[in-house]
Amino acid sequence: MTGIAKKLDISVDERLYKPHVTLAKKVRNSWVQQFEPINWLASSFALIESITHEDRSEYRMIEQWQSK
Repeated sequence: MTGIAKKLDISVDERLYKPHVTLAKKVRNSWVQQFEPINWLASSFALIESITHEDRSEYRMIEQWQSK
């Protein structure tokens, strides 16, 4: 797919994708390090796009899937 996109002059983000869960963003205190492991059963999961602006972040759900 990447090769086809490049041939069509479509920009491709070549950063490695790293799935994660963000619990806190731009936190200035050390309380975040005090969390114990969290276990939970997810009924669904989603691909979220994060767009960073000067004064805020914007999040857009790309797709959502139900767990089986």
